[in-house]
This record gives sequence, C-alpha cells and structure tokens, in this order.
Amino acid sequence: MPTVSRWLCLGSASLAFAASTCAVLPARATDVIAEWSTIQVPPPPTLKPVTVDPKSTALLLLDFMTENCGQRPRCVAAVPTIKALHDRARAASMLVEYTLPGGGKIIDEGIAPCEGEVVDQKPGGPDKFLGDDLDQPLKAHGIKTVIVCGTSLPVG
Repeated sequence: MPTVSRWLCLGSASLAFAASTCAVLPARATDVIAEWSTIQVPPPPTLKPVTVDPKSTALLLLDFMTENCGQRPRCVAAVPTIKALHDRARAASMLVEYTLPGGGKIIDEGIAPCEGEVVDQKPGGPDKFLGDDLDQPLKAHGIKTVIVCGTSLPVG
C-alpha cells in the first residue's frame, strides 16, 4: 500500500471507512520528481498587440538593479526591450514607478527614475508590497491598468 494511502488509513476514525478509502485511492508517486514526466505543460499564450490609455496606465519597473539583474544574462539581455517600453511610456506621459530595494543602483541609466517618478526603496523580497502604500499614487493618478516588468534577487 502506498505511503499516502497508509497514512490516510491510520488517520481515519472508522476501520470500515479506512478500508474503503484505501481500496479506492489510486497509487501515487511519493514525490514530484517521480511524476515529472506526466506533467502536461499548457501551450504558451497567444501574443497580441494591445492599446493602452496612457492616462490610466502605469508602468512598474521592479528591481532592475546591477546587484541582481546584472548577475543574470537573461535579465541583462532584456534591458534594451525594457528601455524601449520605458521610453514609449515616458513619451506618452504615463506614470512610471520603480522599486530599487535597499537603495540599489539601476542597471541602466536609460531607465533611471526622473524627478517626480515614484521610487520605492524598501527592502526587497516577495512581500515588498505588503502593507505598502503603492496603491495611493496609482489611485491619485487615476490608474486602472498597470504594466509590470521586473526581476528578482537571486536566491542563495
């Protein structure tokens, strides 16, 4: 009997229920690696052009710093694309906000914050916006849509 089924049986209050539960449970692998070859990956999304309203759309550039992005070739390679989007957003007078945790240095001066743009320098991590007031400048500018571009600090 698989380990999972045995554990479920031991935790049941009724022996009859336990026996029937164990009889109907399919055999399961004991870890994700054992099931890896059975995982079905969904198809990639279809990319389509979009139109944004610059008055109600903001561009968020998260953590594009030398300290993290500069250590990963894929991130460095994406910077020119980010810069092109950044330049189009600025040309359209969109709100641009940045996160540069711990006062990190921006990876490319071409995407550096300008006077009046929002910069959040709180410590990074997956909960950087928990308890944050990011929504205040968005609401104040009438933002309904955000375009989020970001990278993260390497683990370890």
